[in-house]
Amino acid sequence: ASHTAAAATPTVVREALFRQAGITATRSILELVDTAALLHVQPLPAPRGAVAVVSNAGGIGILAADACADAGLLLPELPEIPELSGELQKLLPRGASVRNPVDTTAAVGPTELACCLEALERCPAVDALLVCLVPTALTTDPAHDPVRALLEGPGRRRIPIVAVLPDQEVPVRYLNGADGHPLPVYADTASAARALAHARDRARWLAEPAGEEADAPGCDARTARSLVNGFLATTPEGGWLDPVSTADLLESYGLPLTTSVWARDEHAAVVAAETLRPLGHDGRVVVKAYWPGQVHKSEAGAVRVGLRADSEIRSSYREFAAAFGTRMAGVVVQPMAAPGLELLAGVAQDRVFGPLVVLGMGGTATDVLDDRSARLAPLTEPDLTGMITELRGAPLLSGHHGAPPVDLAAVRSVLARLSRLATDLPELVEADLNPVIAGPAGAVCVDARVRLEPRPSFDPYLRRLRRPAVAEEA
Repeated sequence: ASHTAAAATPTVVREALFRQAGITATRSILELVDTAALLHVQPLPAPRGAVAVVSNAGGIGILAADACADAGLLLPELPEIPELSGELQKLLPRGASVRNPVDTTAAVGPTELACCLEALERCPAVDALLVCLVPTALTTDPAHDPVRALLEGPGRRRIPIVAVLPDQEVPVRYLNGADGHPLPVYADTASAARALAHARDRARWLAEPAGEEADAPGCDARTARSLVNGFLATTPEGGWLDPVSTADLLESYGLPLTTSVWARDEHAAVVAAETLRPLGHDGRVVVKAYWPGQVHKSEAGAVRVGLRADSEIRSSYREFAAAFGTRMAGVVVQPMAAPGLELLAGVAQDRVFGPLVVLGMGGTATDVLDDRSARLAPLTEPDLTGMITELRGAPLLSGHHGAPPVDLAAVRSVLARLSRLATDLPELVEADLNPVIAGPAGAVCVDARVRLEPRPSFDPYLRRLRRPAVAEEA
């Protein structure tokens, strides 16, 4: 029902499990074969995944570069490396382009092409080679056929090399080099790029430290357990916690909630606003209507922000009372938070694999933006880093167009504490902190929803499908 639970689809849970356990997941049988063909015979690239594209025609080189970009691979600017650029210009025919992609022109011969590939292999800025060769009028001469550079050159290299021959009749095959090492050859640039991207991801996973569980000091598990047991004793079927119980549960794990005052009538709301105005941005407060089972306040029209005068508080309360009638149990009054980047942080319990922690761009547009990352708990320190950097909106957290950077330590703390809370309490089936307003001075949650259900403890082995103690060799 919450934004977090809506995001925690079986696909998201599976992808989180695969990512954390180091499983290479492909989206089709053909992609699986393409990737296995590369992983079987070529070394892994460096985790950075910088690819140099080499072609004997401009068109196929551009297609390959676009395919690499679509696959998330990096294409370094070779002219920024003067030594390499100068060497390639001496090796290649007149009119060749030594940018990336490298266009050798159709006049390139096998010897020139082989020397070009060797120069690129030696360059520390290049982690993989993608060589695209198309038939031309010159390639009909066996002595001039550039494919010979792939056959006569070393099959086993420091970095992976894959080839694309669009005229071959099968999607992927091997060419055996002079030293007996096979070279994977694809008929399509996109297939080759996706295989390289999977190899890059594999290299990144192997390079990551195993990591310890993220630290979340000062958690009061005893108080949280007492609150959960008390709620389920009176509500055996489970349900959504009220605002006061939600605040008590989250505060027991040190989650940064804004100050909230519960008011059951109009007068209490005015008194609460007077108390909270000095804490609010520009002396303003927020009033939110509440009733049991409520999930999305904004969609229901149950939020008023930026209120200053007592008359505005009274008017908002009366509007709520008229709109929601007797089902409204009261209002929550909060100080207006300072502007910042709105994030979503939450937990949803999977019945097999345990809690899934979600981070995303938040606010009322969170479902429209659909920018989220997820990991199965318990989270490690590398998990926290990955969740933040994987967001498409990650540049906003680091400061964008002169905006101040967000306190990333505060965001990491929120995720670590949610992970610990959900790990300790399997009964916590949904927790939705949205928005968490993050700024240079920290992060504060201004709205939270928590749902509890009677659940048994999970098998700890299912919740710890991590890398082996000693990472396998690449």
